[in-house]
Amino acid sequence: MNKDIILKDLERIFKAKDINKLTLKGYNELNLMSGFIAHYDINGFKAYYSDLRDLINSLKDSLDYDDFKELRDLINKYQDELYFYFKDLERTQARIEIISLIKKYNFTSEELKGF
Repeated sequence: MNKDIILKDLERIFKAKDINKLTLKGYNELNLMSGFIAHYDINGFKAYYSDLRDLINSLKDSLDYDDFKELRDLINKYQDELYFYFKDLERTQARIEIISLIKKYNFTSEELKGF
């Protein structure tokens, strides 16, 4: 497991808030960490961890986490920002879905008052 490759990729991913910044080298090294589940390929990994909160949780659950101080420091640096970002993204997506349903079923403001 090459810690430098892992840290470099994770820093790029966390800064961009985008799992698509993961490189094949980074993917291969992450898969060597104890506790990570196998994925069919890098695309399956990216799909599974598109919400970076899930990636952070899996990294923290890794058996290598306690002995990987630089990883703990990196997660501590970005964790709060990423949690707020993805929570806000969830809320925005929920609003879009609600508006779509209101339009689809022609709900009136009177009908919505009971909610």
